[in-house]
Amino acid sequence: TAYRNKDYPAAAGFFRDAAAVGEIRAMKNLGIMHSKGLGVPQSQSEALLWFKQAAEAGSPEAMNSLGVRYQKGRGTKRDYAQAAAWFRRAAEAGNVSAMNNVALLVMRGHGVSQNHAEARAWFEKAAADGNANAMNGLGILYAQGLGVAVDEPTAVDWYRKGADAGDRNAMNSMGVMLERGRGVKKDLAKALAWYRKAADAGDPSGQFNLGTLYLKGTPTIAADSRVAVQWFHRAAEAGNSDAMLSLGNLSLRGEGVPKSAPKAQAFFERAAAAGNGAAMLNLGISCEERREFPQAAKWYRRALKAGLPEAQAAYDRVVVK
Repeated sequence: TAYRNKDYPAAAGFFRDAAAVGEIRAMKNLGIMHSKGLGVPQSQSEALLWFKQAAEAGSPEAMNSLGVRYQKGRGTKRDYAQAAAWFRRAAEAGNVSAMNNVALLVMRGHGVSQNHAEARAWFEKAAADGNANAMNGLGILYAQGLGVAVDEPTAVDWYRKGADAGDRNAMNSMGVMLERGRGVKKDLAKALAWYRKAADAGDPSGQFNLGTLYLKGTPTIAADSRVAVQWFHRAAEAGNSDAMLSLGNLSLRGEGVPKSAPKAQAFFERAAAAGNGAAMLNLGISCEERREFPQAAKWYRRALKAGLPEAQAAYDRVVVK
């Protein structure tokens, strides 16, 4: 009652007393309260201890929460192997979110051996229980041919199911498939609608893709660089490095924003810090234009390491100089 009435200090005291006599739900609730700072000092390490106590006592929800903490490094060092172990225990105990979480780690090979067949099995279990994220995961497997033959129409079916169930990544994926005509007839108007849904739901990729469509324009939407810039800013603030790169390019051209080389440089540096190889290449070009060849070489070398083979010729050119 105290928790429902938002009397969090009183609730914390009640849960502490209950946890002392072995009440598992109270342990889990104390983990939540310490995580959010409700009635107790916020402490991610203390939250971890309570979730671990509840998990070891048999709470599938706490097992999943503990896995999330190891996966994201909250209150402890990031440890994918520990995350996978706790997700698997929770999934085997019937926790649907954990089924999706272990599937994602197995699909990517984080903390466990990569196994697309196992990932599909867990995604299918979670999807059957209505997990929208798992529906998106199945879409990824079929779109990329991971453990299955590439089947873009089936991928679209799963993306649509996930999107209809509220998964913002699936909404963005629907936009991508419609924009490119993969597994479904190309339809830019419908792609724009899905990107907008994803963007409004807070998906940075959806925000970037929506901005890109506004920048290019479609048969039904006139190009509008100012609207594109607004969406790029939202995506960049959420950490999307492609949006940072686009803002840098637009700042160089003065398109949708005042022309500014220093602002372009700042956007490129932010994108490069986030691992964007194209931004590293642009920074190398800027340094080369200023005849700062050692700095140019450094950026070209980083672009190569980030997977841009086209940086090789530029690197060779400035090294010779």
